[in-house]
Amino acid sequence: YSIYYEWFRGSHDVATSRLISSEHYRSKDPEFLLASARISVDERDWRSACMVFDSILGSSPEFVMREAASAHLEYGDSAGALAILSNADRTFPDTMRLLIRAYRQSGDRMEMMDCIRAFLDSEFATFDDNADMVGMLISDGMMDDARSILDRLYSVYPRDPDVLTLESRY
Repeated sequence: YSIYYEWFRGSHDVATSRLISSEHYRSKDPEFLLASARISVDERDWRSACMVFDSILGSSPEFVMREAASAHLEYGDSAGALAILSNADRTFPDTMRLLIRAYRQSGDRMEMMDCIRAFLDSEFATFDDNADMVGMLISDGMMDDARSILDRLYSVYPRDPDVLTLESRY
């Protein structure tokens, strides 16, 4: 944890030096490779982050899969993100949000809408998730799809300022 401590207090050179000089890192310990991937993400070095994440995915827990998929999306690699998320547990709201982003980035609107519907119909979707999806669909020009979600929001929250703002954007 001293690597993270040094990194997030701004001592990037010290953190990097500790990481690469660590026996655990040299022996490819997954926890130390994860630290390396996270440092690459923080530096916005998406290519390195994706390479390191890909090397540890096989034995990683769900949260690492989501971090890896997010790095792939930031790198512009929606296909890589979708490949990672294909085995992810779709009951995690963050997984569904990432799937929606990945399908949106890939241009596959049909799959994106299937994910949006499944997510918003789940018990995990919040008011903000619904509102975010409406805003995203409006910005993408998918007005009919936005309207169906907006109507549902409006029927439950007719006087909510956020709903009224979304309604005015429609």
